[in-house]
Order: sequence, then C-alpha cells, then structure tokens
Amino acid sequence: MKMKEIKRTNRDRRKLLNNSFFVKAMYSVILFIGIINKVSGQTPVNNISTMNPDPNTCMMPDCPITEVTQNIQYPAGASYPTYLIDTVDTIRSINCSNSYISNSTFLNNGQSQNATLSVALNNAVAGIVTFYISGSTDFSPANYGTYVNNGQSYVNIPVTFDGTATPGNYTLRYYASGYRDTCSLIVTIDSVDTPDMSPSLTILPSIANGTTNMTLTCKVWNVGSGATSGQIKVFVSKDDKVTLSWNGAATSIDGTTVHNSQWSLDATSNSSYYIFTTNSVINGGETNLNFGANLTFTPGNHSGYTAITVVILQATGETNVSNNVDAEGISYFAG
Repeated sequence: MKMKEIKRTNRDRRKLLNNSFFVKAMYSVILFIGIINKVSGQTPVNNISTMNPDPNTCMMPDCPITEVTQNIQYPAGASYPTYLIDTVDTIRSINCSNSYISNSTFLNNGQSQNATLSVALNNAVAGIVTFYISGSTDFSPANYGTYVNNGQSYVNIPVTFDGTATPGNYTLRYYASGYRDTCSLIVTIDSVDTPDMSPSLTILPSIANGTTNMTLTCKVWNVGSGATSGQIKVFVSKDDKVTLSWNGAATSIDGTTVHNSQWSLDATSNSSYYIFTTNSVINGGETNLNFGANLTFTPGNHSGYTAITVVILQATGETNVSNNVDAEGISYFAG
C-alpha cells in the first residue's frame, strides 16, 4: 500500500469516529429528556394564551385587543418568553362598573351646570391618556387629556352641561386611548318652571282719516309655568306721526283693564322706542300685567300705512324668546 493511500484511510476513520461520538451524544440527550418527562409525569406545554395585539403597544382609542391561542411546544418547567405569558390580567382597560358621574340629573334652565366624571382604570400605565366623551353636544369637553401614573385607579374629568338640552334621558359614552372598553352612563335633563313672556298689542281704531284719537293697550302675558323675577322691560316703537299721552294712575283704557301704576314710562332716553318697565311679579300659567296709553295720530298731507311694534326683552330665566314680539298696523289718509 502506498503512503498516500494509508494517510487517506486514517483520516476517514477519524471522521467516522467523530461522527459516531456526535450521534451518541445527541441520542443520550434526547433519551435523557424523554426519561425526565416520563418520570415526572409532565407533558410539553401547549396552547399558551397571549393577547393580540400587545396591549403595551396598542395606543388607538378603544383598541380591539383580542385573546388568541398559540400552539407552542415547551418542556414542562421551562421559562417562557415574556410575550408568551398569559396577559389577560394586565390589559389596560376602563372599569365601566366602577366608573360614575357625581351628578346625573341636570336642569334645562339655560345656566351652565358642572359635574365630575370619575373613570375607573385597570392596570394603568404611566403616560398621557386622552379620554373621549360623546352622546350630546350640550356636554363638554369632547376630549380630555391628562397624565396617568402607574397603577392609578381613577381619573376625574370635569364635565359641563350648558343648560339648553331638551328634557329627557341622554346616553354619554366615554373611552380612552390605549385602554380597552367603551363605557356609557345615563344622564337626565329635567325641565324647570320658567317664565315665557308674550305681548299682545291693540291699537283702536286702526284707521286714521286726518288727525285721529286712538288708544294703545298692551297685555304682557306670562304663558310659561314659572313666575317672573326681576325687572321686565317692554319697548314700543315710536312714529313721528304719533303723540303718546301717559296716565300712570289709569286702571282702564277703552274698556281694557290696565295696571299702569305698576309700570313706569321712559319716553326720552331712546329716540326709537318708548320703554315701559315693571318690577312686579307676573305669575306663570297665562297671567298678564297690562299697560295702556292714549294716542293722537296726525297724518298731515300724507296717506299710507305704518306699524307700531312692541318687544319684550328676555326676562330672567326665560328660554323661549320667539314669541316676545307683536305689532299693529295703522292705515292713514290725509285729512
């Protein structure tokens, strides 16, 4: 045998020997693991519960975090990677059942009213969180940002009702960025007894042929359910063809009951209107407080048509002002 062939044969034997040791070692490890599992009576762990997506990186409002199952083989007693550990108990969420509002009943009285929405949190993580509130534009704010500490239990959000919503029940919904669950609660808007002023103006006669004596009476009605409080002002338009005569003691004008003693007249401070003022209470439920005056209409050499307008300024607590105006027309002819 030649020397080169002898060297090659020895090298092949060494490779075969090394491979035999590697195979035996691997077989021993596999056999050892099998014996340990068999002796301990444990089986490889399957179906590790995880959350998808990771709640620690999901920052969208009302994040749709869902539980999934991964089919992963890990020997019993092994340490699992963090992302494979069941995270059901560490999800950031709003605890709807423990959240509440300090006042759930508000009044439709035209005045702002405040309350506190206390939102309960589960597993809060330090950082800026934005809360979103919806359900009625009469409540503010629509969103509220604040810093939340690790493990913080509640966030108190100041809520304001503008006092103008139609009476009834409203559902307020709220949720937070990066926190699971959208919650809701019911708030009630109650009506209140408020005044509702409405004038009724009468001018007699309504036709003037030359210089004509007329009467003006104004019934100031409160058609609301609540009594007035504070001062009431009524504006009656001026006309350069009309002269007004006021008797503050009059109780009847042209057969209509008036209460002139409870009214005062400012005929000079405004160039466009006579201003009648009272501090008397006008009860609700279709009650009225009237005033009246005598007029002299002088058309001169003109003929035509004019209107006298009466306007009641918004009374304290009054919410409906659509019926606070009335007018009477006068047709006139040269004398």
